[in-house]
Amino acid sequence: MSFKQYTLKCTALTPIHIGTGEELEPFNYHIEKEMLYVFDFSKFIKETTPQIRTELSKLIDQNDVIALRRFLRKHIDLEKYSLFKLPVAKEIASEYEAKKDDPKNQLLIKPFIRNEITFHPFIPGSSIKGAIRTAVLNYFLKKRDKKAIKDELSKVKPRFKSQKAEKLILNHKGPIDDPFKAVKITDAKLPLESTFVAEVFNYNLKKRRFNSMDMRIEMTKAMLLGEPLTFEFELTLLPEAKVSLSLSISLIKDACNEFYKKIAVYEHEKFYKHQPDLKEVSNRLLNSITDLKENSFILRLGRFSHAESMTLEGLRQIGVMGKGKKFTFQPEGTTRNLAMQKYPMGWCLVEFEE
Repeated sequence: MSFKQYTLKCTALTPIHIGTGEELEPFNYHIEKEMLYVFDFSKFIKETTPQIRTELSKLIDQNDVIALRRFLRKHIDLEKYSLFKLPVAKEIASEYEAKKDDPKNQLLIKPFIRNEITFHPFIPGSSIKGAIRTAVLNYFLKKRDKKAIKDELSKVKPRFKSQKAEKLILNHKGPIDDPFKAVKITDAKLPLESTFVAEVFNYNLKKRRFNSMDMRIEMTKAMLLGEPLTFEFELTLLPEAKVSLSLSISLIKDACNEFYKKIAVYEHEKFYKHQPDLKEVSNRLLNSITDLKENSFILRLGRFSHAESMTLEGLRQIGVMGKGKKFTFQPEGTTRNLAMQKYPMGWCLVEFEE
C-alpha cells in the first residue's frame, strides 16, 4: 500500500494559544497605541552609541527596574528595533499605561510559539497530532472492555497509567508498533498578523462569576471574534506494516467529530447555557460544528482546552482544587477559562482534500 497525503485547511473558530513556556517582561516589549512591540535587544545594543551602552550598563548594575524600563522606552526606535508587533486588547493597553512604572507589577505576557528566524507564529504538528490521538484513543476505547482496562490500570503506578492505557486501547507494545508511527503531520505556519494579546479569565460555575488569573495571553484571531483565520498543514499516512492498527482519514474524521462534538455540547449544557453572553457564543460555536461537510471534522488545540478535551471518557481523573487548597480527582472539571470573559479556547474546523 502506498502512502496517502492530505492537505488540511483549518479555520480557527475560537482563539488558540500554544505557548513557549516563557514570558515577556516589560524589558522585552513596549505598548503604544494598542500595539505591542517586542524588542530586538541584541540589535539595539549592537547598533546604539557607546554612550547609550554605557548608561544602559550602569542601570543594569544598579538594578533599577523602573529607570531601566524608562530608558529603553526613551531610546529604542520601535519600528527599527522590534522583532515583531501585534495588537493588544484595549484593557491591556490601559493597564500597561497605568502600571508601566510600578515596580510591583510585572506585566507579564505569555507569547505564542514562533519560528526563531522568521518570527511567524505557528502551530506545531505535534499539537495537532496530540489532539487527533486523544480522539482516536477515545474512539477505540469504546470498542474495548473498559472494566478489564480499569482492572489492569489499578495494578500500575499512577505515573505509568496513561502510557499503559494507550497500549491497552491501541493494542500495541511500544513505539515500534504504535499506530501513530504511521501518521506524520507538518507544522502549520500562521500569518504574522494572525495573533493579538488579551486576558484569559476563569469562570466559576458554582459562584457564576469570573476571577482574574492575571494572565495576558497572545492568542489567534478567530471566526467567532469576527476576524477569520485559516491555515494549512499536511497529514501523511504511511504504509507501516508493523503497527497494531491501521488508521485512515475517514476514521480520524469520525473519531474527532464524535469526541469533540460531545465536549462542545457538554460545556454548553454545564457551563454556558445559563449565562446570556456565554450562551450566545456557545450557540454560535455549536451552529458552526453542526451539519458538517463529508470531508470535515473538528479539533481542539492548545492551552485552555480543558482536561475533558485531553482525557478519555470513562477513564478521566481530573484534579480539582477544593477547600484548603487540596486536590481531589473527579471525572469533570468545575471551572472554564475564557478569553475576554467570553470565548472558549482552541476550537477549529478542519477540511481535507486528497
